[in-house]
Amino acid sequence: VAKYLPRVLKENSIEAREKLAWADTMAGICLSNAGASIPHPLGEIIGGVCEKIAHGQTLAIVYPEFVRYEWRKNIKKFSKVAKIFEPGLEGSSDDVAAKKMYEVIVKFLEDIGMRFYLEDFNVEDEKLQEIISSPVLNVLPMAPKEDLVTILNNSFRR
Repeated sequence: VAKYLPRVLKENSIEAREKLAWADTMAGICLSNAGASIPHPLGEIIGGVCEKIAHGQTLAIVYPEFVRYEWRKNIKKFSKVAKIFEPGLEGSSDDVAAKKMYEVIVKFLEDIGMRFYLEDFNVEDEKLQEIISSPVLNVLPMAPKEDLVTILNNSFRR
């Protein structure tokens, strides 16, 4: 994804599309085996309230704040992903690379034209309140409701 999504957005490359199809397949296998983390259920809540926002867009909305919230809990994993998306971090310690993951993901989303906030889709305060009032937030095992609400609030406005 880091290598081929920007390429496919610039040129109609069959090779790049094939690589993305494989990435999508592998992501589906991972989701079916390991389940989803915070961005997916938050994205589903957003999509249920704001039907005009596609699931991929909802993920782009919440992912930066998810990274900001979660990186300390998974330093090795976030470091590995940061180094894939930003090869210049290769010589950095895991802690340094993981800390940079927020900046790395924001830059990537900007580069592919998907750095969004809820307000970019004309979501008003009333809809945000509906999103953060979802009863699903009470039962998600990934984080306390207050933390999930913080992620959503921080994903609302620039």
